Order: sequence, then C-alpha cells, then structure tokens
Amino acid sequence: MDEQIVDRLASELPAIVPRFNIDRLTGGLLTPATMRNHDTRGTGPKPRVKVGGKVAYPVDALTAWLRSRLTILDAGGGNTADTPQV
Repeated sequence: MDEQIVDRLASELPAIVPRFNIDRLTGGLLTPATMRNHDTRGTGPKPRVKVGGKVAYPVDALTAWLRSRLTILDAGGGNTADTPQV
C-alpha cells in the first residue's frame, strides 16, 4: 500500500520539487521548515540541488526518501510497519 501512495504522489510532482513549494505540492504532508531541518541534520533527501538561493529535490530522490520514512497505520491507529513516521 505504501508503494501505491508514494507512486501516486510521484506521478503528480514535477521532476524537480522546490523546497519552498513542498507543502503545496505534497498536500501539507511536508513543509519547507521540516525539509530545511532534515537537510541541516543531514537526514533529508539526497541528492538535492541548489539554484541561486533555492533548494530543490529531484522527484526520484524525494520519493525514495519518503518511502524510507513512511509508516502505514491500520484502521485502529496502530503501526503496521516498523519504519519511522515522517
């Protein structure tokens, strides 16, 4: 199921996802501040690109990173996977 969720998101994203627009492009799932924090800690998507002062993520890098962090919850609210939440 997690693959389907990320695949659908990836199909709707541009090839390069600007960090400043990531909240709008992911339906609020991720925010620019969250991504900036991950980048600062070295835990964000790799590679990332910078054009001028703007940071962006290739869609493949972003979706691979998101897959590694995704947790599917069952109907009762419990975790059904042992991966960390976003």
